[in-house]
Amino acid sequence: THDLRKPFIVITPTATVRVTGTSFEVDESGNGTQLRVTSGNVSFTPIDPSLSFACTAGMSATYDAAAKTIAVVSPETRLSVDAMNETFAFENVPLKDVADLLEQFFSATLSIPEEEREWTITTTFNRQDLHGIIEIINLTLDSHIRVAE
Repeated sequence: THDLRKPFIVITPTATVRVTGTSFEVDESGNGTQLRVTSGNVSFTPIDPSLSFACTAGMSATYDAAAKTIAVVSPETRLSVDAMNETFAFENVPLKDVADLLEQFFSATLSIPEEEREWTITTTFNRQDLHGIIEIINLTLDSHIRVAE
């Protein structure tokens, strides 16, 4: 019997994978961790930067500990983070997922109007602060994302 209070957790030297009812594969190389989800849901959290990603069936996540890079890919989207160079790349990523990543990375709280949460964006940000990123997204999409002060 699955006990929701005691989830199955896989810990590698470079990431933590928390199973929330699924079929998945984890490969660990010493320099990083790869996750492939076949069914269900898994939470993927690299060590540094410690950012949590919800991965569902058909998704994969790759973390390179030496380079501090993360890539999360689904059949429709791709999101990548290069923490050392402060680079974020989004391909067809919903604003709700962009906001979730930015909130974690910058330790901030963002608000997005409900009707804009599923809007998607494809862009790359290099060494920009949170306010600059939000300003560019809002100007590009005519969205109304706000940073809580």
